[in-house]
Parts: sequence; structure tokens; C-alpha cells
Amino acid sequence: MTRTHLCFIALIVSANCASAIATNATAANTEDQLRKSYINTEKILRHAYASDALKFDGNGNPKNHDQEGAWTVLSGVIIDDLRLKPGKVEFRGHRRLIVFDDQNKKMRSLKLRETFSIEIQAGDGPDQEARLSAALAQVFVAPEELASVVPDYWRDYIARATGRPAQGAPCEDSTVREVESGSRPSAWQILTILQNITIRAILLKNLVHTYYASQYQAFVLLCNSAHTSSYGSVE
Repeated sequence: MTRTHLCFIALIVSANCASAIATNATAANTEDQLRKSYINTEKILRHAYASDALKFDGNGNPKNHDQEGAWTVLSGVIIDDLRLKPGKVEFRGHRRLIVFDDQNKKMRSLKLRETFSIEIQAGDGPDQEARLSAALAQVFVAPEELASVVPDYWRDYIARATGRPAQGAPCEDSTVREVESGSRPSAWQILTILQNITIRAILLKNLVHTYYASQYQAFVLLCNSAHTSSYGSVE
């Protein structure tokens, strides 16, 4: 093999190494930017799937084909961790229940115990960050878009709760009113009642769990104390 051939091979190897280093640096920078934007943030999913393992293609289209449920229960998430891996980006976190503060006209949330994972296809390359940004815009809903993606019977209330002008006639004035005896409750009133029942059930569940956890810890401490005292008396 001539010196020219050796130099040519060395040049190809160097170019490949430089390309790999540049790709890794770009991926690391993209992951760093994503982590700054998403870790420890509250987001709303565009699709309210009950699955705890959600998958999307490179355009942000869902691969899950489950039936969608109540968006106030299934769309809210808290991002705890994010990893950019070859060919995909992964999110992990907790679900959150979305509730509305009528008095202050704000959306609030309750962190749930249920966890989730999200996997989005992400091809390598210099435009990876731009393509991921476009895909994520389809996976998560921006606050200003929320009123346009929720079911129509929620839109007027969302607009009013977020301080935006409502379109068309208000749905029961977007408030909960007492249902007169013999009258038929509106869809909004039924939804509000169901949401309140759900919130109370979750709070009760957490309260019961906390109570029994504390009782168990007290029992363990008592057993350990009795065990230690028993050994001490023998000695």
C-alpha cells in the first residue's frame, strides 16, 4: 500500500471521527436545551390517552390507538426526566389532575401517583432540534391553544378561566348553578360534579394511604423498640 493510499485512508478516518464528534456535540446541546425547557414543568398533552407508555412518530403523531378519555384527568403531566437517545427522545414523569379555581379564574393541578413515559422518534442530523421542536408542538398543547383543542362544551369555560374572550353564547355562563328541583342539569354541571367527585376520591385515597403508611411506620418502630428492650433485659 503506497503512502498516498495511507494518507487517503487516514483522511477518511479523520473526517468520520470529526463528523461523529460534531454529531455527538449537537445531540448533547439539543438534550441540554430540551432539559432546560421541560424538566420540572407542567404540560398538557394534545391527546388524552390512558396508556402509561405513549409513543409518537417523528412528526408528533400518536402511535397509540386507544380511545381518548377525559382530558382533565389524562392530559395533564409533570415532566420529571428527559433523555435524548439514538433515534428517539424519552420523557418520564407523573400525571396531574387539572382543576379550575372559579374564584381566581385559574387552572390548578393535583399531582397524582400515576407515572407515564413518552417516546418520540427523533432522527439524527443538524436539523434534529428543529424537527423535534415541531414534533413536540404536536405532542403538547401551548396554553393559548388549549381552548381550541378541548371538547366544545369546555371551550367557553377555558376561555373565561384563562382570561381570553369567549366566542359565541356562554355555556350556562360558565358557572356552576344550583339545579332546581325537577329541572335537567346541563352537560357542564354534570362534568363539574364528576370532576369534584374525582378530586375528592383522589384526596381521600391519598389521605388513607398517608394514614396507613404512618401507622405502619409507628408499628415498625414499636416492634424495633420492643425487640431492643427484650435484648437489653436479657443482658
